[in-house]
Amino acid sequence: RNKIILAQHSCRILSDALPSWAAKAEAEHRTRIGVELRKLLGALLSDQGSRLTRNAAECLCMVAAHLTSEAAHDIAKHLALSLQHVQDCVKAGASLDALAQRCLCRHAWTLGTFLEHIEVDAIAAVLQDKDKSAFKEGELASSANQLFVKLCLRGPPSLRPSIIPCLGFLLRRHCQYLRSSLSGDATALDVFRAGLAG
Repeated sequence: RNKIILAQHSCRILSDALPSWAAKAEAEHRTRIGVELRKLLGALLSDQGSRLTRNAAECLCMVAAHLTSEAAHDIAKHLALSLQHVQDCVKAGASLDALAQRCLCRHAWTLGTFLEHIEVDAIAAVLQDKDKSAFKEGELASSANQLFVKLCLRGPPSLRPSIIPCLGFLLRRHCQYLRSSLSGDATALDVFRAGLAG
């Protein structure tokens, strides 16, 4: 438990300090630290049992923004992987055991955190042309919003308290999805109405 707490604090402090540090550091030093952090944070994000998903994702966003644009490739990889995993789970509609629920939650938190902290257009700018189509900001955020709403309203009841924060992460940058639907489809407002109704 102490290791987790130390890692959480390390990610949080780095996320806060990197922007001002990077503004003063030499380019070579920024790049070297960026390479090291990409490796360490990537390992945390890929760890199936990690409880540091959000912390590591936030920190990787700071690395991409302030140390090395190469980290955008890491973010793109994790975005695509997490979006696909959440889509597959929602499409299957099958019951999930405890391990599968934890895995789904980890991918949902990864997806929500990246969409809160990054401009997807900036990520697409460093990708190869063949990879850019999957990272149009409006489409990616819209897909994630629909998936989170479905999971919050129709997913396993035990999982809903862990998924609704992901919807909140996304809405901080994409507040346009906090609205009623003219087509009758469920929206984030329906999630919050259900939550407040108890």
